[in-house]
Amino acid sequence: MKKRKGIRAYKDWFFGLKRKNLLNHAAAVFNRKGYHGTTISDIARQVGVSPSALYYYVKDKQQVLFECNRMSLDLAMDALKTACATAATPEARLELALRGQIETVTDELQGCVVLIEEEALSKRHRKEIIKRRDEYERALRGLIQEGIEQKVFIQCDPKIVGFVFLGAINWMPKWYSAKGEFPPREIARLFAHQLVRSILVSPKDSPILPCDTTGRILGDSRRSEKTAQKAELLLEGNQ
Repeated sequence: MKKRKGIRAYKDWFFGLKRKNLLNHAAAVFNRKGYHGTTISDIARQVGVSPSALYYYVKDKQQVLFECNRMSLDLAMDALKTACATAATPEARLELALRGQIETVTDELQGCVVLIEEEALSKRHRKEIIKRRDEYERALRGLIQEGIEQKVFIQCDPKIVGFVFLGAINWMPKWYSAKGEFPPREIARLFAHQLVRSILVSPKDSPILPCDTTGRILGDSRRSEKTAQKAELLLEGNQ
C-alpha cells in the first residue's frame, strides 16, 4: 500500500512539473501573440508536443490562460508570505515581496499575463482571479501601511502606491529581455530596491539588500518572536 501511494505521489509530482512547464511556455506565447491571436497549436509547438498531447494537461485555451493567471498570483502571494516570515523590517519585507513578484514576471512565467489578458477570461474564471488579485493587493498595501506607521515610509496612500508599484512591475514584459545585460534575479533585486527607495523617509540609508542564491535576504532571517507574530497578524488582517 505504501509503495502504491509513493508511486501515485511521484506521478502527481511529475504531472505538476510538466504542467508548470506547459504554463511557462504558454505565457510566453500569450505575451507575444496575445490571447486571441494564440491557438492551441501555437502553444503545443512552443512546448514541443502535439496538440492532442496538450489536451492531456488542459481542457482548452481558456483553461491555459486561467491557470497562467492563477499560477502567477500564487507565486506572488508565496513571495509576500516568505518576505513576512524572513525579513525583520518593513522596508526589507516590502522589498523582498516585490522582488518575488518581479521574478514571477521576468522568469517564472516569462511575463505577467494577469493584467494583460484578464479580460479574455470567462466570467467564472475572471471572478476567481480578481478575488486572488485583490487579496494580494490588500496584503501588499498592508506592508506599505506598516512602514508608514513605523515612520519608515513617507506619508502616502498605500492603495495608490501599491498601484504604482504593480503598474511598473506589470509593464516590465514590454521592455525586459532575457538576453539583456542582467539576469532575472538581478533585475528583480535592483528594480525592487528602486521602488521601495522611492517611498523611504531616508533613502540615503537604504543599501541594496544582499541575498543568497534563493533570493533570501542574508543576515535578516533571525527575527524576534514578536516580529514573527506581527507578520502573521498583518497577513491575516488583509484576508
